[in-house]
Amino acid sequence: MKRILFSSAFALLLISCDKHLMVKKSLLQPLNSNFSTFVQNKAYHIENGAHVETQTFLNLFWISEDKVDSVFMEIKNNEELHVTFYTKGQKMENVFRGKLVKQEYFEIYLKNKKQEFPPGFNILYGNHDIYRIRIGLTTDNSIVIDEFRNGRGNLFLIIMGEKYDVESFFKTNSSGSFPVAL
Repeated sequence: MKRILFSSAFALLLISCDKHLMVKKSLLQPLNSNFSTFVQNKAYHIENGAHVETQTFLNLFWISEDKVDSVFMEIKNNEELHVTFYTKGQKMENVFRGKLVKQEYFEIYLKNKKQEFPPGFNILYGNHDIYRIRIGLTTDNSIVIDEFRNGRGNLFLIIMGEKYDVESFFKTNSSGSFPVAL
């Protein structure tokens, strides 16, 4: 019985320790600490997104502006992502705190709440509310955003809630500009 519990716990630990984008490393290029580009707001491709038909760049950051065509994104000093766009003739800018990980992707936690008992090993009780996005740059200069959501909870062996990992791809235009406000 001890052996089964230990094996199960070890397997769960290995599964939960992912520190990468789901895209193959050979399809990614390094990000630098002062990366910036214009991004089309609407995704041109979505992987593993059975629950998503269309996706916008801004919706991934909980910004509901569907009529925006392009967004300017800029990583500053390895720890901030500035997202700028125009809507109804007004310039809007949002800043998200995160970190550049191994020059591979920029990681932001919009939510990161965990309650576990016993701590770090939620066999008896667990409640997770995590929303993480990782932003990478592909070799064809597209932005890939890995959206991870874990809204699960458990009481003993009964698990409820949702968990998904979706990748959305956005075309870039580093020489782009915002449309003239009408």
